Amino acid sequence: MDLYDSNINPGLTISEIPTWGMYPISGYLFIYLYDKLKIKGLLIPFYILCWSLFGTAFEALSNTFRVFQYKGWELRYSFLVYVFTQLLTVIVFKILMNNFIHNKKERRRGID
Repeated sequence: MDLYDSNINPGLTISEIPTWGMYPISGYLFIYLYDKLKIKGLLIPFYILCWSLFGTAFEALSNTFRVFQYKGWELRYSFLVYVFTQLLTVIVFKILMNNFIHNKKERRRGID
């Protein structure tokens, strides 16, 4: 599926390099702050909603400056994708952290 182009030129340009870092940096900040702020309970949906709105607003700004040219894609789809992927990220993060903590306790028992 060809849903959008990034930047104006179809070829690779130096101006594209900053756009490659937008999503990894925001994803890292999303999970880093989630962990550091110890988001729990009913704050989790609010946290995901806020980040999804931020991501959608940033994408709208990028679209205004023609970083993306949509072809059959709409900004409202992006919001739904952000909500889904961030929810999935939180679930996977919780599973991995629970495994990490469980394994750490098991290793301590083996040492004692």
